[in-house]
Amino acid sequence: MNTLESTIQLPARIETWWNKENRNIIANAVLERQQKAYNAFKALGFPHTKMEDWKYTDVRKITHYPYAWPVKGEQKLDKNTFKSFMLADLKDVYRLVFVNGYLQDDLTILPEGKDKFTVTHLGDDKGSDHYEDHLANVVNTDTAFTALNTAIHSDGVLIHVQKNTVVDKPVLVYYVALTEADLYLIQPRNIVITETGSKVQFAEIFVSKGMEPSLTNVVTEIKAGENSLLDYSRIQLEENKNFHVGYTGIEQQRNSRIDTHVFSLNGAFVRNDLHFILQGTNCSSIMNGLYILKDEQFLDNHTRVDHAVPSCVSDQLYKGILAGKSTGIFNGKIIVHPDAQKTNAYQRNVNVLLSDDATINTKPQLEIFADDVRCTHGATAGFIDEEAIFYMQARGISKEEARNLLMNAYANEIVQKMNVEVLKDPLRKYIAKKLK
Repeated sequence: MNTLESTIQLPARIETWWNKENRNIIANAVLERQQKAYNAFKALGFPHTKMEDWKYTDVRKITHYPYAWPVKGEQKLDKNTFKSFMLADLKDVYRLVFVNGYLQDDLTILPEGKDKFTVTHLGDDKGSDHYEDHLANVVNTDTAFTALNTAIHSDGVLIHVQKNTVVDKPVLVYYVALTEADLYLIQPRNIVITETGSKVQFAEIFVSKGMEPSLTNVVTEIKAGENSLLDYSRIQLEENKNFHVGYTGIEQQRNSRIDTHVFSLNGAFVRNDLHFILQGTNCSSIMNGLYILKDEQFLDNHTRVDHAVPSCVSDQLYKGILAGKSTGIFNGKIIVHPDAQKTNAYQRNVNVLLSDDATINTKPQLEIFADDVRCTHGATAGFIDEEAIFYMQARGISKEEARNLLMNAYANEIVQKMNVEVLKDPLRKYIAKKLK
């Protein structure tokens, strides 16, 4: 079993992986890109707390484990076990299931006969023009985790929606960390391309099973064409021994709209980076987020929106509920570049602490280099409203029930903003169960 014990041992792992799986099927241009990414990773090293963007996030908690490199097909999931996962048995969807970073065909439901809409996985598509043209096109390698993923990602999904095509069903991609045999480093890569006037709903769902820890390091690149509409969800449901680092880079062209919904509802250690680059006028970027933490769970949400052109809108609302000794971090940065006149940018982060030992570090940021803009930001943190609970108790509602009603209403504001209807009710039920 190959193990990833330290940064120093990575070159042999990459060389082995290339020799066995990649050299004969990947274009030289991609191999060169991966080599460049690995060189960047070596130069950067893992981030540390003296770096501003990682000030509160000590990655030594997750990088010291002797992770194994998963072998394709070695770990498989039976259908009944898969159905036991949250959100796993949804109807009327397209579905891809990856186990430890590799596609499992018998659990996957792909569209048939769709000329203008293709969903493939990188294991089959590594020789395609899309893979070569778009790998590391939106996401660069200026952070260690994105560089590492670019260098040695395993598998993932490639979604291509052609001009004026409306996809008839949501595309749900499940990433399962199966750690019953070993602890694994799992590195999926996703590429989504929407051409002019197209429309698609896409969700990543992360779950886990097994006694050993795992580290999922996932990178998603989204390129939205003119007048296209994309709804993107990331739902994290991994267990309390699993670690997760995710980076999503989004590039938008003129008149496009992207709605994002990030739900961090479980996991021992989670870092989310969401980066929008608005390159065409009249873009809309919607960012909704909900995180619910308990025990000693740790979550770091970083968002960035680069308003590079005029007349675009970004609107962000992230809400948190923290209990036990959990720790939450929110850092949201909006940059309005000199040419981005008529920008409208809004950002809010609100948090409820259910314990004296819970911690939230929140930092909304605005950097404005244009003079004709409308930008607001704000952050709040506090305890549950005791007056509201007292008011409800006076009307015959128990204190516990009053608390649950308030917290569910608070959380469900984010659920209600989702556009994929099939996900809403299961998420509401899961949230209600967790808040109890």
